[in-house]
Amino acid sequence: VRAQRRTPGPQTFAAAAVVALLVRRFATRAVSTMLPLPLTLTQGLPKPVLVAGCVELRWADSFRGSTTALRLQALSTGVCAGLGDAEELGAIHWPRPEGDDDFRAACEEAVLSGRQLRLAPGCHARLHETFQLRRNRHALSIVGSGNSVIEGTGHSVFCLAGRHSRLHLEGIVLRHSAPTPLGNGSDIGSALFLLGKSQAQLVNVTVSSLHGLGIWMVQKAELEAHGSHVVDCGRSGLALFGDASASLVGSRVQRCTVHGACARGNTHLLLHHCEVKDCGRRGVYAYVNATLDMANSTVSGTLDRTRAAIEVAGAKPGDSTTAVIADCQVSGNAGAGIRLRGSVSHALTGNECFGNSVDLNLAVGEENDEW
Repeated sequence: VRAQRRTPGPQTFAAAAVVALLVRRFATRAVSTMLPLPLTLTQGLPKPVLVAGCVELRWADSFRGSTTALRLQALSTGVCAGLGDAEELGAIHWPRPEGDDDFRAACEEAVLSGRQLRLAPGCHARLHETFQLRRNRHALSIVGSGNSVIEGTGHSVFCLAGRHSRLHLEGIVLRHSAPTPLGNGSDIGSALFLLGKSQAQLVNVTVSSLHGLGIWMVQKAELEAHGSHVVDCGRSGLALFGDASASLVGSRVQRCTVHGACARGNTHLLLHHCEVKDCGRRGVYAYVNATLDMANSTVSGTLDRTRAAIEVAGAKPGDSTTAVIADCQVSGNAGAGIRLRGSVSHALTGNECFGNSVDLNLAVGEENDEW
């Protein structure tokens, strides 16, 4: 928390402590405060308001005959999203009471003002073109009720292209329904397209793409998903390239035409307490220097007899692919259960494999270019 204060006094420190407690309650990442603990609380504190993405408290100081203002800027992803639960923080509500249903304009206002965008239960928002976060540190937080739908028909629904841009989605159904003139989905993108050092956080979100990828990550993009689902994708559900990293906890990947989740390059894919099922070629695929960390997860129902439910491959000289798979169940797949191919550093412990064509297959390396 960064504080800017004028005419400091006990009230200032008290307010700082109150807001610090709120931040500590809702933050998803570690935060710190540069203000000391309060001495005493001699006045009632005003309700906080959101000003340019900062939490501000302002009151008249009768003792000094001046105005004291305390403004704290959240440096942590998701802090404003959590604080936005309070009506006083000025969330933007959509659809608007005055009948303006321009969802793109509401998103733009949320980005520029730093306010959270809240969707009404059962609403259906549409984006006909990709909504892009292009500027450095641009952030957008959208919170729905679990059945609030955002549907996009552009190349992607959301694209995070700015350095350190951030997206927080919670309680949303995100649908990518763009047509594919070529017929195979290679001419369109994904529901979420993350580039650069962008960060996305999904909480209770369902992602689908009729013809494309569910989530496409390149460069140094980062993703955190909790209690979310990536389903019914025309290509892979989750695809990582470059130095991207993704962490899925308590989530499900299902009915993806190619792979459930795939990672290539210096990527890191973590799946803990997840379910991957009914995907076309592979459930999970990590290759060419990728690192896979799976625990307490299940993979089942893959349809391709020639491929494995979980495949980890280091196909070329110099590759350093790593797999740590612990306490997972791999069952009922048309092909092999777990396949390690080529140069793979691995640790397999406590796994249960059954009902596959082959439970564990060790194979020589070969070229890998399918995604």
